[in-house]
Amino acid sequence: MTARALRGTAAALAISAISAQTFAEDNGDWLVGVSAGWQSFDGNLDVDEGDVQLLFDPDDEGSTLGLRLGYHLNERWFATAEFSRVDADDTEIDNWFLSINRRWRLTDNWSWSLGLLAGESTLDWQDAPIETLNRDRESEDFLWGVQTGIAVMLGDRWQLEARYQFLAPEHNTRLRPASGRGEYTHEEFHHLAIGLDFRF
Repeated sequence: MTARALRGTAAALAISAISAQTFAEDNGDWLVGVSAGWQSFDGNLDVDEGDVQLLFDPDDEGSTLGLRLGYHLNERWFATAEFSRVDADDTEIDNWFLSINRRWRLTDNWSWSLGLLAGESTLDWQDAPIETLNRDRESEDFLWGVQTGIAVMLGDRWQLEARYQFLAPEHNTRLRPASGRGEYTHEEFHHLAIGLDFRF
């Protein structure tokens, strides 16, 4: 984990700790959940010199699977630790982050939430985008973003949620063919998912 990512994760932990101290009540409870969805991202090729020809047009979207563990500080605030994996044809992306979220109850069963998140993102090329590439095809970067979701309670313990996350890492991969020099950047992730949580 890079120093930048460590600082971001430490900041997120501090936010969660302060929020827990401020808003904790006796009615807090845990949740564990799974999710599946779709993520898109911007991909840009920046040529520094010469001619850089990609072997293929890299995918800018992929399917996702996720896991999360959370704690309800009270009925208004909850914190989560989450992992999600994005599987595109050309790249594999792992996102780890912590979040703090505010919930508003819409009806007895429906609620809306809005949160801030911070953590780390790792990108690994499955296929080389050019004939010669750095030996290390993996990129790590600090991850921050926001998320929002609409949830419905299915009985007393189960919750179904549709959520959107805007994630902002910046993965830069140096491309070094014999004919030139360039850099490929993945950034601005948009993630849509359906999650199922169990509260205990």
